[in-house]
Amino acid sequence: MANIPIADKHEDTATNQHLVPQCYMREWAYNPNKSSVWLYQRDSGGEETDVDKINISYGSKQIKKINAIDNYYDIKAGCYFMPQEALDEIFGPTMHLTVTLDGVSLDTEKKRNEKFGLFDEWIVSGVDGNVITEEEKVDLKKYFDEARFVFIEKEWDHQYENNWRTYINDFYNKILQTKSGIGCNSVGEKNISTLVTAEMISEIIKLLIVFDIRGFSSDEYINEQIDSIFDILPSEIFDMELEPEDRMHPMETTVRECFRHQFILHLCYDILKGNQMSGIVKTIWEGYKEHLIPRFCLTDAKHPFMTSERPVFMNILDNGQKEHIFVALPTMLISMGRGDKGQFFVCNLSPDEVDAYNRTIAKNNEFIISRDSNLDVNKIWG
Repeated sequence: MANIPIADKHEDTATNQHLVPQCYMREWAYNPNKSSVWLYQRDSGGEETDVDKINISYGSKQIKKINAIDNYYDIKAGCYFMPQEALDEIFGPTMHLTVTLDGVSLDTEKKRNEKFGLFDEWIVSGVDGNVITEEEKVDLKKYFDEARFVFIEKEWDHQYENNWRTYINDFYNKILQTKSGIGCNSVGEKNISTLVTAEMISEIIKLLIVFDIRGFSSDEYINEQIDSIFDILPSEIFDMELEPEDRMHPMETTVRECFRHQFILHLCYDILKGNQMSGIVKTIWEGYKEHLIPRFCLTDAKHPFMTSERPVFMNILDNGQKEHIFVALPTMLISMGRGDKGQFFVCNLSPDEVDAYNRTIAKNNEFIISRDSNLDVNKIWG
């Protein structure tokens, strides 16, 4: 009898995984235990200016049910992106078994992962040299189906979520103090803040990029990188629909979506592995720090910013220029623009300016999140 391993299901790590952190969305919660928000979604209609045809669905929604996809950040057997740690965890426990495919030995973890899509054709033998039974092979397939490398989901919690509320509100308070002149020293025509350091600005830019990559559409530069891969081959290849049994993750319905999701997993791993980002993500971060500066747009609780399924998105201005927006809090929106390295700006927005940004948020996203149960949808979508 072959010794078939039992998978570590990591039951202490969520399987229902959020593309936008729950801790972030709670800042828009309307109830005391911060579990629910008001969600508005445009169902159908004509042109964006055709107010009479606007059809909005809305209602109270539990935060835990928003932007959640099962096993989105899990790395599973057969994934194209498979770091060595994941290979060791998923395939390591099976290396006492001998596996061949078309007469070729799959004698390494990497080879088994690369050929996992042909699992049904594997010939698997135990340590005694005998081919395992059909029941044992079913058990082995069950092991692979249940095995999951959960580093990304765990590190999102550890590095970015557990202390989010404390971090972002502390930063916001420092911005408020800086705006009022506290901790500022005049150097020529410039005010230098001793409260908001260059390191803090670097970190907030990093968070903007992280939230963007983690969202549904992801960073624009990264989208260009993904599209450049797809441009190599005819679109019908990448748009080909995958059968459910061929999908490594349920949301990977086409070859294009499969490659895209695997690329996002790779980027997330690069973000979370070690203290500094690496690869493409680091390139974006360094470029932003070199050429762009943040403008911190403030409002009060009576005229809050809304948010959406994408806390960070790229807005195209009327003049064709791009504005990278991060809705950090109901009272703080961060806009990235050109400026001298190391600088930042703080400004208080008027209610009309806040309304304009809220219309921009609604225009660029599928739905909006608010504390308010009585939003004037014509003002937002009209």
